[in-house]
Amino acid sequence: MPRIPITDLKGSLNQGRAPSDLGPSDFTRLRNWYQYGGKLYRRGGMRRLTTAPFSERLTGLLSFRAGVMVYPPSPDSVPTIPTPLPIPAFNVDMIVAGPTRFGVFADGAITAIPNGLGFSIASSTKRWTLLQFKNMCYGIRALAGLVRTDGALVATAGIAAPTAAPVLADGGIGVIPAASFRGVYTYYNAVTNLESDPSPVSNILALGANKRITWTGITASSNPQVTGRRVYRSLPNQSGEYLFVGDIPNNSTTTLDDNVLAQDLGPAVSFTNGMPPPDLLMGAVWRERLWASDGVTLFHSEDGLVEAFDPDAFIPIDPDNNQKMSAICAFGDRLIIGKTASIHYIVGTSPDTFSLHVLTDRHGCISHHTMQAAEGNLFWLDLDNVYRSDGNTVVGIGDERLRDIISAATNETGSAGAAGPQDAVAAILPEFGWYVLAIPGHGQFIYNYRTNVWAEMPTAETIQTIADFYSEDFAHQLNVADDDGHLYRFHDISYGADDTPAALGGVITAEFDSRAFESTPATKHVVERVALLCPQYAETVTLAIVSEGVVVKSRTVSLDREPRWKLYNLSTRHQAKSQSQLRLTYTGVARVELEGFALDLEPINRPSMVAL
Repeated sequence: MPRIPITDLKGSLNQGRAPSDLGPSDFTRLRNWYQYGGKLYRRGGMRRLTTAPFSERLTGLLSFRAGVMVYPPSPDSVPTIPTPLPIPAFNVDMIVAGPTRFGVFADGAITAIPNGLGFSIASSTKRWTLLQFKNMCYGIRALAGLVRTDGALVATAGIAAPTAAPVLADGGIGVIPAASFRGVYTYYNAVTNLESDPSPVSNILALGANKRITWTGITASSNPQVTGRRVYRSLPNQSGEYLFVGDIPNNSTTTLDDNVLAQDLGPAVSFTNGMPPPDLLMGAVWRERLWASDGVTLFHSEDGLVEAFDPDAFIPIDPDNNQKMSAICAFGDRLIIGKTASIHYIVGTSPDTFSLHVLTDRHGCISHHTMQAAEGNLFWLDLDNVYRSDGNTVVGIGDERLRDIISAATNETGSAGAAGPQDAVAAILPEFGWYVLAIPGHGQFIYNYRTNVWAEMPTAETIQTIADFYSEDFAHQLNVADDDGHLYRFHDISYGADDTPAALGGVITAEFDSRAFESTPATKHVVERVALLCPQYAETVTLAIVSEGVVVKSRTVSLDREPRWKLYNLSTRHQAKSQSQLRLTYTGVARVELEGFALDLEPINRPSMVAL
């Protein structure tokens, strides 16, 4: 009686090929099992983290830590001993975002963050792009553009320039020589070092010798992030360039006494700190700049100032092909730009050296949130496959079944909240070498990019958004959200159940179908026994023999046995088949580890034993 042992379970899910054509350790079904080190493990649970749902469904998550000291540079660039600015008195686990509101998750609860005075977010179920730069969280989404929050207040990003010109007048005896002067002022945030474009130019002041200048008409800003104003003055008898005079370290005082000589003036005011472009849809931080797009144009912020945009700071990305821009991702020394039918990238370190190149003009990206980088590889979802690139070549990595799922998925978000490939999300879990992909309403998958293996990962609650999370000991985990406003930890190996809004501790069902085995070509056989190689568990599994998609024989057996090789009778005698697959189904809490399995096949040549 031939025994077919399989002790290396590192094979992949291959649903589109004939079961008999697969490798010995491949599977035609692999659900909630994952391979690691040649073994199969039942995945960890999806632990609910929230004690109550947020007031809205969650469409964006960001692991957020407000713990970085920010030191404003000296206006005249002279090195000084910095005084630390106050750090906000919060240290949250995550910033979450919904269709119209942001929230803070900490200690099991989500608390809504108030919007700034007069600020609101138009409702949309499109996914947020959330990112942290220094001590600030930024969100980008359709119908919202670029917004900002420090965890205490949500407001529009950027600082609009003052609309009123200052007034310069003779301030009496001073040290400034006789000349004509003009001036401007800006709004300023001392915490982030963000500054607006300058105000309209003041009146022309013809100043006598040995005088000082009194500034009035310096308006306060209604923007809650403004902490002060900065004042700039022209050189004697000149205009067009304005140099730093001094700060007003509050947002209320409207006057300034100016007695600064020309040689003591600081840097020139910037005219490139404009507001973020409207209607931004996605973005990424690369080279200390925010790169963002409205789907048509790629914009970039000023260096180190992700809220400040020069109106001329944009790069056309193959504008003649009429493709929409769909993804932006930092990838080492490259910025990857996905369009609907091509992938491009930018290299360089400054606007003078930025250059645009084509990675592929055969494949595009359908969802910004699926483009992820890991260990020198880039992954993304298109309408026909999942693609992988090392920065040079591009290859499709999905099997036939996955490609069918992608093709069948709708591309629009319906009125009932249904989602499709455009709303797919993904993240990287480096510990396991996983690219985790969720297409809401259509499927959830993991791809092991180290071993080139796929598996399905259905969960009790559909994953609508996913994000990295770093625990207090810097362990990398993944947090996910459903469409009911709850937050979960995905693949928590210390927790063996899937929670739902209705209940905690729902059991997980894991199942695999092996490849199809045969005794010898053109010979039918029966299965006599099945053996499992695994530790002892106080659990049961259901074993089944499947042929041509039909269950021939099944049996529920116990794993609560000491031998590593556990042998079970599972005879299919009188039902001889040319091919047989092993199906194993496990429903339970324990994180079962399977090291191998074996089938005892007996060839059948007697006509009475062969099914007609």
